Amino acid sequence: MAEKTQRIGIFDSGLGGTTVLKEMIKSLPNEDYIYYGDNGNFPYGSGKAKNELQKLTERILDFFVKNNCKLVIVACNTASTAAIDYLREKFSLPIIGIVEAGVKIASKNTKNKNIAVISTKFTAESHGYKNKAKMLDSELNVKEIACIEFAQMIESGWDTFDNRKELLNKYLSEIPKNTDTLVLGCTHYPLIRKDIEKNTKIKNRLFVK
Repeated sequence: MAEKTQRIGIFDSGLGGTTVLKEMIKSLPNEDYIYYGDNGNFPYGSGKAKNELQKLTERILDFFVKNNCKLVIVACNTASTAAIDYLREKFSLPIIGIVEAGVKIASKNTKNKNIAVISTKFTAESHGYKNKAKMLDSELNVKEIACIEFAQMIESGWDTFDNRKELLNKYLSEIPKNTDTLVLGCTHYPLIRKDIEKNTKIKNRLFVK
């Protein structure tokens, strides 16, 4: 009997995680992937408690295990913040969180240790990035900004919203002037990267997951 192919599982609350999937396919084109977009429970980033997010993501991990996944990437910053430790306690397969990866790359990119993170309400209020950054380097300064409407607007069709530029200006104006590295702390945000670049005053560098 032929051995079952082991796959890499990637999940998000919607289409945002496809930005991670695309990069993975570029890096590891010979792997088999399963993408799970939990549209039925979208959005993760507002209106859900930590324990609810843990249970939702646990069901997704069960699905990946049943489908012979050897590795899971939590391609959602909110889910990574709320559930990564919980999932690692429950499951034996390797689980990679997007927040940890983002902090590591941002810390390598920054020249002055001043980082800003735009994210969902849950990720910002849970201080997922700030806590991970301090564990990595106590001198890192992290400003977390909740862009409450962005994920839902992107999921529904960003260009159809007339107030998108107004909201971009509102949230990006909160970035401190001494910031040299911006983290897009939601995997939906790379889908509007061009608009973010046009409206940010950070000239040195822009980090996108």
